[in-house]
Amino acid sequence: MSPFIKVTARWLLQAVPVIMLVLVSSLLLTASSIEEFRTNSLSAKEGEEVTPPSSPVTGLIPEEELSSVVPSGTKTVTYNESGENITAEVPTGKGKAFSGLVNGALLVAIGAVSGLTFYLLLKRGKKRALIIIFSALFLFIISLGCLLDSYLLLEGAGLWRENLFVPLILLSILIALPLTGAIVFSPRFRPAALLAISVILGVFLAYSLPIYVILPLSVGAALWDWRAARKGVIKRIVELEDLLGSTGRRVAKSAHPGRKTPRKLARKKGKGLPDFTEIGLYDAGEWQIGLGDLVIYSALGASIVRHYFVILPAVGITTLAQGLIVALLLALSLSLVCLAGLVRTSLYVQEGDIFPALPFPVGGMALFYAAYTMVLEVFSLIKTGGLFSPI
Repeated sequence: MSPFIKVTARWLLQAVPVIMLVLVSSLLLTASSIEEFRTNSLSAKEGEEVTPPSSPVTGLIPEEELSSVVPSGTKTVTYNESGENITAEVPTGKGKAFSGLVNGALLVAIGAVSGLTFYLLLKRGKKRALIIIFSALFLFIISLGCLLDSYLLLEGAGLWRENLFVPLILLSILIALPLTGAIVFSPRFRPAALLAISVILGVFLAYSLPIYVILPLSVGAALWDWRAARKGVIKRIVELEDLLGSTGRRVAKSAHPGRKTPRKLARKKGKGLPDFTEIGLYDAGEWQIGLGDLVIYSALGASIVRHYFVILPAVGITTLAQGLIVALLLALSLSLVCLAGLVRTSLYVQEGDIFPALPFPVGGMALFYAAYTMVLEVFSLIKTGGLFSPI
């Protein structure tokens, strides 16, 4: 067996934990969406409309406001609430798509501004302030994610009770504290903590935002990642941390199979403080991926699987066993698509260079979403004689 094949095989084994994020997050969110599937199954059997999965947040700007500025972006519907017929304007598929694009762009812009702010603080030597900010943000976001994920799983299993709310808050904080400590201060336990956090935050994000926001957000983040890693703020942050003196390895200087990441001696300045190019960076040994990338893999995959699992009754799949099998196949397929994207990324990495980890995996999953939508549309035409709305 040639050395390249051995190294590639080793690289693939190192990628398994990463692609498992998509599988685990998708199955967790599918389990919490069983009741929605059952509701849509009953609706389909009675000839009623099947609705996409519900999301508590539809964007920074309400979709009703954005949909109204698009021709045919809204429609008038009448529904019954507490015995009273109510007429209202609701977004159409076109309105939702426009809302998703705008809100996705806004979220990407917020991420870009955050990255620039981080760079400016690091450039001015505000490491201690950044440690405090990072620790507080991680503690809050992980606690909130644990709380929501626990609620979703208990609700999906029919075990949720109101008296569990306070214990879940305490449990979420107890989980968030060691994870935050590991990600900020412990290089040894950081990879495992990052994987756990990525599942927690991926499920949280995929449930909180609808697919028509998650998809443009992921694609926009991939485009920004490409620019920022090649010529933008991410590249400048890595270069700046090298100049200031780091406590460990330089980041992403080699993600190609068989090439070793160069090391440099730490300088006294900043000694004892975490290397900020390593915080939030999953280190697989021969390549490294940021926490944001892992969360997007997890969220996008889980969002696609959950969305199609809930609306499967629209194409005639109304039994839970069939729906779960399709969801599992979807999750496995998206995991393999993500793996293929990572392999493709590795081929472009040059020694001493930084290459973004989002474009190929996200692009592959986005294309998979489009292709699967077309397959379901054809299946719907054959099965029911009509099309269904993918959003």
